[in-house]
Amino acid sequence: MKIAVGVACYNDVSLSISCLESFINRESGKNEVQYRCVLNFPKEEDAEAFRQKIKTLQNEDSTRNFNLISFGENVGFVKAHNFMSSSDEVAEYDWYVCANDDLIVEEENWDEKLCKEIDGPAMIAPKAGASFFTVVDNVGIIGHLTEELEKADYFSGCLFSVNKYLINFYGHLFDPEYDFAYFEDADLSLRVRFHELTVEAVDFAFKHIEVHGGYKDKTIDIPGKWVKNQGTFLRRWKHYFPLRNLHKRVLVVRTAALGDVFLTTGPLKAFKLKNPYCKLYVATSKIRHNFGALLENNPYIDGVIDIEERTLMKFDEIYELNDAYEVGKNHIVEDYCVALKVPKKKYPPEIYFVEGDKIDLPEKPCIAIDVSTTPGWGGKNVPLEFMQEFVDFVKKTYGYEFVQIGKSTREIKGAIDYRNKYSIRETAFLLATSLGYIGPEGGLSHIAQSVNIPTGIFFGHSVPEHRVTNKEKVVVFKRNVTCLGCHDWMPTFPGVHEKYYNQCLRQMDKDLCMRFTMEELKPALVKFLKKVSKREKEMHGGG
Repeated sequence: MKIAVGVACYNDVSLSISCLESFINRESGKNEVQYRCVLNFPKEEDAEAFRQKIKTLQNEDSTRNFNLISFGENVGFVKAHNFMSSSDEVAEYDWYVCANDDLIVEEENWDEKLCKEIDGPAMIAPKAGASFFTVVDNVGIIGHLTEELEKADYFSGCLFSVNKYLINFYGHLFDPEYDFAYFEDADLSLRVRFHELTVEAVDFAFKHIEVHGGYKDKTIDIPGKWVKNQGTFLRRWKHYFPLRNLHKRVLVVRTAALGDVFLTTGPLKAFKLKNPYCKLYVATSKIRHNFGALLENNPYIDGVIDIEERTLMKFDEIYELNDAYEVGKNHIVEDYCVALKVPKKKYPPEIYFVEGDKIDLPEKPCIAIDVSTTPGWGGKNVPLEFMQEFVDFVKKTYGYEFVQIGKSTREIKGAIDYRNKYSIRETAFLLATSLGYIGPEGGLSHIAQSVNIPTGIFFGHSVPEHRVTNKEKVVVFKRNVTCLGCHDWMPTFPGVHEKYYNQCLRQMDKDLCMRFTMEELKPALVKFLKKVSKREKEMHGGG
């Protein structure tokens, strides 16, 4: 096996050298060992004295493999070991041994005890060197010592080994959010348990002198680092302490509708990346409307439940997204971000396809078209006469074929009829293989943007500033009318709400905002068809 031993040196030079020599003198000789040291000494003369000692050791045995690293300052325990365990020089190594420099190894053939075959445990901790804790208080006291690993919740230790697959999995040894030192090893042990990996405790002879040499550097606020990292540790794992449940259960509620639920996927991803150790559930109208279908197979969402099932499960945190944008003035995705307490950005929605989403496609790629994303909503229904005129014009002039999708009862003649034929996920797969999509703002337009195809969107009751997530692919169709976006503006302008929204919302094909003509939309339609032409060339390998 190839083993890297990392030592963060900050105590007296003689102690650091004694630590290294104790490892060197008790190797089994059966494994390739590299000794890596970050020189955190408070004075440069200490670092230079250490280098000279290492030269002497190398002169005594030229086969010894040392790697000395200096950052020119005391970077602390966390950064030192993250660098030593993750650098290219040890990329092919099997184990990393994390050690303080104030310990003396007394175990003969220590490498065989601390490092096992590659399919062994994720971590190995000496019983004598690790402090195993069990939770007794979730407020001030974090835990008390226990002698048995089986009864412990987490551990903190001056010496332990880590299987390199664990470092490769996390991308680092310790979470960089921990500053300088303290609690990083306890956090690591809980993360290992969270991912259902193994921590093994072994009998191992060594002496921990506990000099606490880090306190010599008066430029470092050691007590402050301890308090800060304790806060990070408690904040991250506070859900664990009351019930000893590693998985914080979080529920996000957005009842309807399809597009609004789908647009949560970007902010939900940001939330999961910010809170990687939670179990994230979404409650929506799943049984009645299947609004959660587009959230299935999403690696950032652990479960989708029906809105009626939310009371049957217990959650540590609940985030309510109903009315999140209805009472705001921002882009719908930004308002979701505010509610979820993640950075305020227009995160694009994402769908994750599986083999079962594939369907038989038309003989050649088509433009997908819909006239009604929400039947009965005037501002979500494009007049059939206009859409028929558009389809006839494009087929005759450009030769493109159309496939009609959605649930509208109004048929577009000359289009392949896929209405109500496939599930929403299968329809999304169809969109991903289409030349483009054109239709009113709603769920299908959001899916089209997410699969990165040219998307022509008719806006009526909503405004582009609040709904577009892929500007590069979107062409906006809208009329210059006073009441445009009445649904989005109604909380702010109640007069608009009463004058327009209540009067024409359900008057299909009669809304002022939907009375399009080919003449007024000609520039936008030409722009849309140019994007379709570019997409067609890309699909045929023409760039």
